[in-house]
Formats: sequence, structure tokens, C-alpha cells
Amino acid sequence: TAAERLICSSKALAETDVQMAQSYKAVMSRTDDKQALKREQLAWLKNERDVCTDEDAMLKVYQERIEQLSTR
Repeated sequence: TAAERLICSSKALAETDVQMAQSYKAVMSRTDDKQALKREQLAWLKNERDVCTDEDAMLKVYQERIEQLSTR
């Protein structure tokens, strides 16, 4: 996808993608409702990450998502 190409073309985005994945896995390992978390993550990918067209916007939504996950 365009979002994935953008991530792969930016070292900062690639590193942030890994950080977000680690945060997601950590929350997934301790949540009682894994299906709800998975639906939420897929919605985030579709409605927030994938609509970004530049690196700065995507970094912002990644940072917001990491923050959301870290407060769980």
C-alpha cells in the first residue's frame, strides 16, 4: 500500500512502526478482550495511518497511537 511504501522509505517511520508494534503486542498480551483490541488496531490502520500522505503526518498518528496504547 502507499502507507507501507512511505514507512519503508523513511528510517524514522520504520523505527516508529516497530515501536508501535511492540506496544501493541504488549497490550495484546495482557488484555482480556483480544478481539476488541484487534478491531481497534485495524480501524486505526485504515482510518488514521493509511490516510496519511506524508511522513510528518504519519509520525504524528503513530506517536498518538503509541501514547494510547501505553496508557492501557
